[in-house]
Amino acid sequence: TELKCIENDIEKLLIYCLSEKNYRKSYFTDLNNIAMKSEKIKKCYLCGAGIISLYIRTNGEIYCCPTNLNENVRLGDIYNGIDEYKILILSRFDKIKNKDCEKCKIYDYCSVKGCLMGNLLENNDANIPSKTFCRLEKFYYAMTKKYKKGGIIHDR
Repeated sequence: TELKCIENDIEKLLIYCLSEKNYRKSYFTDLNNIAMKSEKIKKCYLCGAGIISLYIRTNGEIYCCPTNLNENVRLGDIYNGIDEYKILILSRFDKIKNKDCEKCKIYDYCSVKGCLMGNLLENNDANIPSKTFCRLEKFYYAMTKKYKKGGIIHDR
């Protein structure tokens, strides 16, 4: 499948980056994602989209996240202001309510459960994570275990 090809390419790039003496993690987002999988996630709504950041389109519409510009997550516009109730709802989001996620072995390390805008974009439900992101998150976790075991990946 396409995702398997992507995973293979990410692993090849990971191996290449780790073999370079002067690699910089900041140049490779996936390497950061992999290295971070050894750290437990302390909060659910990771990026705080709509709470600590806003995105204004050229037409004046205001959104929480640049990746989800659907009408259902529009916060308002520059002419009429922001719907403060929507921001209140976002600020109270503290836990995904999904039994499958809660049973997952990487639940404590998973950032996908906290991607509220991604969940809404793909599933129109904050409590159902993106299947693609979920698979990649499990892949990152597996890479952490595989390469950390040999001392190749170090905690930050």
